Amino acid sequence: MLACYLSELSLIEVNMNKWLPSRIACSALYLSKKMLKLPQPWSRDMQNATDLPEKAVRDSARDICMLINLAHQRRIFEPVYKKYSVAKFLRVASIPVRIRKESLAQSQEN
Repeated sequence: MLACYLSELSLIEVNMNKWLPSRIACSALYLSKKMLKLPQPWSRDMQNATDLPEKAVRDSARDICMLINLAHQRRIFEPVYKKYSVAKFLRVASIPVRIRKESLAQSQEN
């Protein structure tokens, strides 16, 4: 559900048009796993299935990360933020952002 929320936020932001929809979907999955502190946010299986290395996914994940930080502040994101703040959608919009740009950059070094 968190990946759906992140993907839906990216539909609203014009600057996200530079990424293919498949890249946004991959980045939303990657970022969801990072936010939830799950092991291996981008496994070798995911890389093989998508033909995208982790670095490529991280690049677009950074843009989505910026959207998360703006979601509760900007009016344009309000409908999506409210939608994913209810129990039906597991209140994923209220999950605190536990990832920073530095964390994404650290992953790049590994």
